[in-house]
Amino acid sequence: SPLIALKYNALQFDHEPAVGAFLKVNRASNWNEFVAATTEYVAPSQNFVFASNTGDIGILIPGKIPIRKSNHSGRYPVPGDGYNDWEGYIPATELPTFLNPERGFVATANQQSMPNNYKYRIAYRWAENYRSTRIVDLIKQGSSSGNKIDIKYMQTMQNDTYSLMFQDFKPLIAMLAQQSHDEEAKKWFQYLLEWKDGDAATGSTHATVFQMFIAEYSRLPANEVGDDYWLQTSYLLASLRNSLEANTQDAACISRGMSCAQFAEESMKKAIQRLESSGCKAGTCKWGEDIHKSEFNSIYHTSPVACAADLSVSRGGDKHTVNVGAADPTYDTLPCGWGPSWRSIYNMDDSADAGRMIFPPGQDGNFLSSAYDDWMPVWARGDNFVARMSAWNAKSKATFKPGK
Repeated sequence: SPLIALKYNALQFDHEPAVGAFLKVNRASNWNEFVAATTEYVAPSQNFVFASNTGDIGILIPGKIPIRKSNHSGRYPVPGDGYNDWEGYIPATELPTFLNPERGFVATANQQSMPNNYKYRIAYRWAENYRSTRIVDLIKQGSSSGNKIDIKYMQTMQNDTYSLMFQDFKPLIAMLAQQSHDEEAKKWFQYLLEWKDGDAATGSTHATVFQMFIAEYSRLPANEVGDDYWLQTSYLLASLRNSLEANTQDAACISRGMSCAQFAEESMKKAIQRLESSGCKAGTCKWGEDIHKSEFNSIYHTSPVACAADLSVSRGGDKHTVNVGAADPTYDTLPCGWGPSWRSIYNMDDSADAGRMIFPPGQDGNFLSSAYDDWMPVWARGDNFVARMSAWNAKSKATFKPGK
């Protein structure tokens, strides 16, 4: 049988270099020290954001990123004959770096950060641009006419649930509402057109219908990709747009013997049926309340005490909103399984107001403690606490000492 070559750079070291890198990053007092600290970082590569009280801001993408041959993308296994071996790593001095950009701010939400003409190949897939685009828009709105973005405005940004994904689908939904020959599907496509602001906020009934429709439409390439749901938004959008605007059908639609527009009609009907069968009536079922709650499964999730230790709370958002609230389509309730578990705002000036922070569900990991879920409602409503390093009125204290 042929030899297959697989390699992951994080496994090439007999120690964990990231720990040392993070410690040095935390002690960096300026941009140069910050950059030097990140040279020890290996994997996984991610966007490191920098700000100082001297006014410097920047983004750096560190890590041991391999240089591959031009005919090898890294997306698939290759013959293990040595021909496709890595040709070293991207030099630290040539990693994507942005310091004090002309526009006056940096923003990242896992989108592609380097320019398209960057000389090295880093990856082929990135997060969709919806969140980063919305963040940039909000920054520009908040700083227009010379206004200053303060902590309160940053908090508003973090809790934003405006769905740019819906705005992309809206013209296609309008075409489906006009062209559909199925009265039931047409009714609900027209219903979505009434969703004027596209805000996937807690309590939105339109968000419920839209997200269940997307969940059902994401079944389109199930046979091709081997997954029941494939929530790759750019693919779903392109397949439907090409069908409606160019009468060009994706291979997954052809294999089903229908157009992608017809599959969208069927998806809408199944979405409504799925809501109804789960006891959540379309048109009145509220997003983040009746459906799509944030779930916090504890370490006791499979034990008899799970009913006391597992938690859930109402909240809105979707996969692509600034306040992330990704829905799990494998369950009829579309629960939110991941989102912003840690939210913080840092103030770099010398004022006493150092910033804000919050993380759910509470301050104590013991589910019998009153502090186990005491921060949950604060987090759910998008609020936070003043971040202090001292002067807390602690109810109790615990000291941890290393073992011998």
